[in-house]
Amino acid sequence: MQDAHRGAGVTETLARFVTETSYNTLPADVIAAAKIAIFDGIANMLAGSTEPLSAIIGAYLRQIGGNPQSTVVGHDLRTSAPSAAFANGVFLHCLDYEIQGQPVAHGTSNILPPALAVGEISGASGTRLIEAYVIGWEINARLRKASVGCDTRGYHPPGLIGPLAAAAASAKILGMDARGIRLALGIAASHTGGLTANTGTMVKSTHPGNAARTGVESALLAQAGFESRDGILEAPRGFVETLFGEGFDWDELTRDLGKQFQLVDPGYNIKRYPAQIFMQ
Repeated sequence: MQDAHRGAGVTETLARFVTETSYNTLPADVIAAAKIAIFDGIANMLAGSTEPLSAIIGAYLRQIGGNPQSTVVGHDLRTSAPSAAFANGVFLHCLDYEIQGQPVAHGTSNILPPALAVGEISGASGTRLIEAYVIGWEINARLRKASVGCDTRGYHPPGLIGPLAAAAASAKILGMDARGIRLALGIAASHTGGLTANTGTMVKSTHPGNAARTGVESALLAQAGFESRDGILEAPRGFVETLFGEGFDWDELTRDLGKQFQLVDPGYNIKRYPAQIFMQ
């Protein structure tokens, strides 16, 4: 059994954070920051849906078909929740115009599309959407902060950490319990990736798109009883050991969780130009 400094119980801690976070207990500045971020994300989705890659994605989704559950933004098309989350995640990210976390990481394109897609099929309220967004951003940002000193060997952060954040946001929309959330995280952890070498191509935007789709699939599968390894973050050969190694800072992942919210501390940068952060 791993001791505390090696992350024992951290998956359970994150799952409890998901279940216990409530709109009514969120600080006002966190809610305000989330609303701005969500509006920014929707604007990016709409703008991205007019880009050339959008027509390709739309045609692809029509080709493969799907249960008409959730809306594909900018298209006269409804499809399955996972596929809608994928498409909208691609659209949201493709202009590279969404808000940027600190340390550098995208979050909205991983989180908002799955929350909207699952929210559409479950009839989630606006307050539940804000809860899911705050939770997803928190987990995304903390995983990024905890791993910023690690050699990620060319993996692009949205594809690497985004699936877990997307799974948490999706699970919150669905109202899942802590065990279900742990299993959803376990499923999502086995579907991470995304190569930085594809930066500058259409493929880059599929990294958060795939994360969004994976998050929806992971939550729905876990809700249906599909099982994964419990405690996936701290497990031997699990998420952290395999992808990040010794440099991962476990304390950064859980310090003041539920008290200090990354949306406001350290906050995010609103991009002035549709380009990668180093070109701003």
